[in-house]
Amino acid sequence: CWPAHEAALVTCTDARALCMPPCAACWVAVHCRYGMGQILVKQEKYGEALAHFELGAKINPASSVLRCCCGLALHKMGRLEDAARHLKAS
Repeated sequence: CWPAHEAALVTCTDARALCMPPCAACWVAVHCRYGMGQILVKQEKYGEALAHFELGAKINPASSVLRCCCGLALHKMGRLEDAARHLKAS
C-alpha cells in the first residue's frame, strides 16, 4: 500500500464496519487490502494474502470480490471446506 494511505489503514481497520455512507478512508483501506492480497497471492504467500482479504472484508462485508478472494486463498492453502463456504457466499 502507498505510504500516504497508511493513516487510512490505521483508521479503518479497527474492526468497525464500513462507514455509511462510506468515507474515503474506508474505501482506501479496502482497496489497499485487496491490492496487498493480490500481490501476496502472486508471491504464493496465501496465508498473508488471506489476512489482507479478510481485513478488507471486515471493513466492507458486502464485498463479494473480497469473499471470493478469501475463498481462493483458502483453496490454495488446502482448506477446502472453508474455501467452499466463502465461495458460496460470494
